[in-house]
Amino acid sequence: MPKSYAGLFTLSVKDQARIGIALSDAAWIDAATGTTALISVDHGHGPDCSGIPKIVWFDLPPGLHTIQIASAAKPTIRIMAADARANQPQPR
Repeated sequence: MPKSYAGLFTLSVKDQARIGIALSDAAWIDAATGTTALISVDHGHGPDCSGIPKIVWFDLPPGLHTIQIASAAKPTIRIMAADARANQPQPR
C-alpha cells in the first residue's frame, strides 16, 4: 500500500454558512462538530486553470469544527476555506 498523509485543523464559524474546503491536490476531506461527523452537501472543482482540483462543501452551524484531510499522496497540500455567500458576484 502506498504511503499517504493526513492532518487536522479547526475552523471557527461565527454564523451558519455553506463553507467550501478546497485542496491543491487529491485527498479525502471530512468535517466534524464535536464528535458528530458532518455530511457534505456538494463537491466539485475550481475554475479551469485555478489549480483547485477538489472542493467539498459543508453546511456548518456556528461554532468550532474539525476538518480532516486524509489519504493525500504528498506531505504538503494547500487548503482554502471559503464562504459560498461571500464569494458570489454582487448584482449590478
